[in-house]
Amino acid sequence: MRANEIITESKVWWRGVSTAEADAIRNSDGTILPNKSNVPLWNDNEISEFIGITDEDAEYYNKLDAGINLTDDKENAEGYGTGLLWVDSSLVEYEFGPYAFVELSRLTGYGKYWGVK
Repeated sequence: MRANEIITESKVWWRGVSTAEADAIRNSDGTILPNKSNVPLWNDNEISEFIGITDEDAEYYNKLDAGINLTDDKENAEGYGTGLLWVDSSLVEYEFGPYAFVELSRLTGYGKYWGVK
């Protein structure tokens, strides 16, 4: 299954990335992972308030491995970078309404289920 087939057949999560990061990922054949999110979504005051994350929830989620924040809003993601990372929902374990978080370790070995457009 090719990336375009996955994007049109499954739910896809998005993240804006820089041109340099997109090019590095694109040229690496899946060996270079995206940069981790500096502030996980549950530690972002505005987002955590919107999705109802409590301090206790945040404490639990802070024990997860490094990962990336995602959104189901492609247009919103495009506003955060010149490149666009996509991740198939099958790799996402933590969904919070219109937001999601995936640990970077989940992407390793599953290159056909994520990439850059």
